[in-house]
Amino acid sequence: MLAPESRLYFSDTVAELSIVMWSQRGDITDAAFLAYLDAHAADVRGVTQVAILNFSYTFVPTAKGRAAMKAREAELGLSNIKAVALVSSSFLVRGAVQALSWAMPGPKTKAYSPGNHGEALAWLSRFAKFDLLKAHECIGRGAAHVGLDLDSIKTGQNAAG
Repeated sequence: MLAPESRLYFSDTVAELSIVMWSQRGDITDAAFLAYLDAHAADVRGVTQVAILNFSYTFVPTAKGRAAMKAREAELGLSNIKAVALVSSSFLVRGAVQALSWAMPGPKTKAYSPGNHGEALAWLSRFAKFDLLKAHECIGRGAAHVGLDLDSIKTGQNAAG
């Protein structure tokens, strides 16, 4: 039986691409985020990830979660990252990510609204090697795992932001 927090997130890799998805449930605690860090560290062990596709429509880690992630950068394989695409339903988050990408050194970052993950994958393919069909299949598995309906999110959220 899966622990309750296991349905809050999904993490998997397709060649050099890591795909991370978060549930839209509002009960993602620091403990759940720390459990995700453990799972992600295990997923990327022995894998060279070069790009990350993060679906985070409503979730943002707390300061404690961000500090824990920063402390585990090497273990999480973040040093090789060349590009990060964030899929978010928040217009403000997408704008902030885009603005920071222009001002900050480090991995290239780009934000997308829900339903535009195909564009995100196309952009990430400029930086990382991965099979596009397998990436789409992985996104489908992740959406099913965390309970996201990508079609209804595309229709409902794109109109709002």
